[in-house]
Amino acid sequence: MTSWQLGTSISPFYSFRLMTILDRSKDGTAKIWRVDAESGNPGSKSSRPFDSVKHIEDNVNYDAHDIGCLDWSRDGNFLATASSDDVVRIWSRSSQALLHSFRGHTDTVGTVRFSPSGTHLLSSSFDGFIILWEIRSENRIVRKYEHKSAEGENLPDIAWINDTTFACSWPGALIHVFVTTSPAIFRTYRGHTQDINLIRVTLDRKLLASVSDDKTVRIWKFEPLRLMWKSGEVWPSEGSVGGEVDQGCLHVLQGHGRSVATCKWAPPLEDGTENILITLEDDKGPIRLWDAKEGTCLKTFTDHTLTCYGVTFSPDARFLALAGLDGWLYIYSLKTHEIVRSWTERTERKNKRAIYEIDWSKDGNRLAVCLQTGTVAILDVTDLKQ
Repeated sequence: MTSWQLGTSISPFYSFRLMTILDRSKDGTAKIWRVDAESGNPGSKSSRPFDSVKHIEDNVNYDAHDIGCLDWSRDGNFLATASSDDVVRIWSRSSQALLHSFRGHTDTVGTVRFSPSGTHLLSSSFDGFIILWEIRSENRIVRKYEHKSAEGENLPDIAWINDTTFACSWPGALIHVFVTTSPAIFRTYRGHTQDINLIRVTLDRKLLASVSDDKTVRIWKFEPLRLMWKSGEVWPSEGSVGGEVDQGCLHVLQGHGRSVATCKWAPPLEDGTENILITLEDDKGPIRLWDAKEGTCLKTFTDHTLTCYGVTFSPDARFLALAGLDGWLYIYSLKTHEIVRSWTERTERKNKRAIYEIDWSKDGNRLAVCLQTGTVAILDVTDLKQ
């Protein structure tokens, strides 16, 4: 599991509301910043957050309460955070207060994911369980799914397919598909030969990408599930689960020299298609842009000298931004694949100020950049629209 020092995420409700995880500072807080697009001078700094999500009281052991993951609900009304104290917390935007503290895990929670409607949440933990929660009920556990990873295996990742169906990476280099109303496995994808690090689903829920330590990325086509009713519960129809090697796999994207750590789908193109995928390797590996429909590599980016953690697409799918530990952020045109903008906070070459995470505002006018210095820079990229 990757250990992030800092993270930033822009709420889907407000274009300029930012969530910053100050994990490295060990203060057990997440700060929400409201950025006014009409005020502020270039280079100006703010020390007053709009709100602060504090997981712990003062004068306690911060090491046990680092905030490790977060997720906004799609409508921006709720924020989920989880820390090393095994508790999943739900925060309300309207009341700007803690709504629920979900207790059910017995070890660090590494992933939280809201359902598309925001009514449910999935959490994945090192205790060997994925828990499905109902958001509007205190400590309401709908169901537990036991994964029991062997020592050294990655924590299962989660991707919602629709409001009642979700996929999980699984021990044994598998991907299982579940529905929220049943404990059964409804679909199995098999093909990777080593741990799966991450899975991501396109917005139209037709394609699923999985990245693995086996140096490959697989593109899976999601077909409708076949269900039947048995003993008062929904179960998969006989013979519909699959599980044969590469059954349902459209392409195996090869050519990576190292383990593939992460990937991200671009927003839909002008014609509505969703087939552009970016993949990042571990340990200073090159970054690749793919046409997932054709299974071909469109471009290999090698401009960064150190590992890249930050990747985001502009909302109109015209630009790609990449940022890395070398302190540089590059913005590329997705049409020409050339750099159209670069930025760094470094004043001297020896003055390395790593960038850990970036995010684009939904209107495309701003980029949030999370820095090693414990600050978040807001870049004005309005002119890229011209």
